[in-house]
Amino acid sequence: MDKQTILKEPLGFYLDRAFNSLVARLNVALDALGAGINHSQFIIVRTLDAHDGLSQNDIARKLHRDPAAVSRSVKVLIDKGIIERTVLNGCKYGLSLTDKGSSIIPMMSEAIISVTEEALKGIGDSEYDNGIRFLTSIYNNTERE
Repeated sequence: MDKQTILKEPLGFYLDRAFNSLVARLNVALDALGAGINHSQFIIVRTLDAHDGLSQNDIARKLHRDPAAVSRSVKVLIDKGIIERTVLNGCKYGLSLTDKGSSIIPMMSEAIISVTEEALKGIGDSEYDNGIRFLTSIYNNTERE
């Protein structure tokens, strides 16, 4: 790709615009459910559902998020009774879902699916698979160890 095209049609602009639009729609759908958590917080809930007992730092690394942002989200989730801290090795804390946290996953997952299906209207399986490969390649090409 030539430099003029890169400057005229910056990829970051399109990625950012699509991401922000999708997250805004997801947050509206999640808010309508009344659980009081946003998309970013729900990602942490889903991560703990799959990997119980992770520390805040483990979550930040796994999600490639700023540890301070994860800490703020964790505080909200603890305050809402959705997750709790558990002692792991006597001094290290892990995070786990509460019963309330486990109970909200199905309805919130349905909202995520609904918004995602709407966002993917007109995009076939092959295009979706190519998009995932494209985004994964960008990630792999730019990820720093």
